Amino acid sequence: MVTATVPGDPEKVPAGDSGKMILFADDNGQLQKLVAELLRRYGYNLIVTGGGKDALQKARKFTGIIHLLLSDVDMSGMTGIDLAIQLNRERPDTKVLLIAGRPTILHLTNGWQFLKKPFMADMLRDRIRDVLSDQPPTRVVAGRLTGSKSSPRV
Repeated sequence: MVTATVPGDPEKVPAGDSGKMILFADDNGQLQKLVAELLRRYGYNLIVTGGGKDALQKARKFTGIIHLLLSDVDMSGMTGIDLAIQLNRERPDTKVLLIAGRPTILHLTNGWQFLKKPFMADMLRDRIRDVLSDQPPTRVVAGRLTGSKSSPRV
């Protein structure tokens, strides 16, 4: 059984989102560490993995609800898209937010969302909140999410 981390500061996300479980897959160790810390500060519980195959294994062992898959698209071994497809077969209620640094044309289905790297920390927070609440992206300007200048880039 996989255990979740203790949430950080739950006041940074809406009360309804605090404590929700995010399965986070990224094979870039530095980015993984930074994003995981941000998500913990925002009050989310995490299962952090270094790639698609590891994410599937941990998801299969975890008996609770996984509210969101947050995954890099370009990972070695198994892409984020392949991970999302397989995870949605096994857990159809899990929402999906894919992130990528390269310009990528994705035909997103099943309500999946996309966020292009680099992004501001508040952009990630807002996009996760939107995906979890089934809302369209917030603060869209010319097809791009905008962020606060005081928020760190990820």
